[in-house]
Amino acid sequence: MGSSSSLTEVYRGLELDPSDRLPAFADVNDRAVSLGVMSKAYGLAGLRIGWIATHDERLFRELAAFKDYATICNSAPSEFLATIALRHTGVIVERNLRIIRDNLDRLDAFFGSHADKFGWYRPKAGSMAFPALLLGDVDEFCTDLVEKAGVTTKQIMALISATLPEIRFSIVTSALLSLLTSFDEVIVENAGYRITVPAIPLALRS
Repeated sequence: MGSSSSLTEVYRGLELDPSDRLPAFADVNDRAVSLGVMSKAYGLAGLRIGWIATHDERLFRELAAFKDYATICNSAPSEFLATIALRHTGVIVERNLRIIRDNLDRLDAFFGSHADKFGWYRPKAGSMAFPALLLGDVDEFCTDLVEKAGVTTKQIMALISATLPEIRFSIVTSALLSLLTSFDEVIVENAGYRITVPAIPLALRS
């Protein structure tokens, strides 16, 4: 019968250059499965709504039966609101892309001015940033952000990659300036030098 494979496409639609968008995995072959949610590209995590897409009818029926067995039904208000959002995909996703582009300008300036302290790799898509910490211990740095600068654990996460220790945080946030200021506070206390947060306007692009 062959095997199936799935791909999470929760950030699909948040490509800064639309030409970088890949085909939906479900359209690659008849047994491929695409997974999507309302929480990433749409920014509607509170709806708790997601979906699968596949051309494999047998697999779809099996997944639907398991879903009915496990959860019975979704929240009807969430389904209603998700349907409205999906009908206005262009407006919602473009709004989130404007926020991402504006915040990436801030991050380019911030990390570009302090390349000796952070490694910065501007993402081409999605809503997450992964700057590398070049000085000190990434776990200690993130712990200090939480305990000394008041950053919540939901805002940042320490990651140890194969090459560099990285910090993960969201780009789609109005609190980015506050987060960078917290970076400043921790580095001042621990390293004795000050990082100045660049004053880049937050005005949305037309």
